[in-house]
Amino acid sequence: MEENQNVHQSVNQNYLVLAIVATIFGCCSFYGIGFVLGVIAIVFAAQVNGKARMGDYITATKYSDYAKKLSIVAIVITVISMAYMAYQVKTNPEFIEKVRIEYQKAIEESQRAK
Repeated sequence: MEENQNVHQSVNQNYLVLAIVATIFGCCSFYGIGFVLGVIAIVFAAQVNGKARMGDYITATKYSDYAKKLSIVAIVITVISMAYMAYQVKTNPEFIEKVRIEYQKAIEESQRAK
């Protein structure tokens, strides 16, 4: 019983806000990887309080840890992605023009598909 009380006290954060921030920032990562990890983190974070209310403190603690770790990974991936993009822009001035042309082609193709 004492073990459950200790675990219950450690389930004091669900990291939902961190997961939401990671998801928003994750939209800027390569291929949306940070976004996907952020969404998964939100799912875990949203389940923490329910598990704790049901008395399943061990699972609640696990889900809290998962949400925190996934959020941090999503933010790190996004920061790396943004740093890479900044490096490309600084060292390769034509990079932005190449990206713009690729996006323009993708937009035109999607409009033709409609």
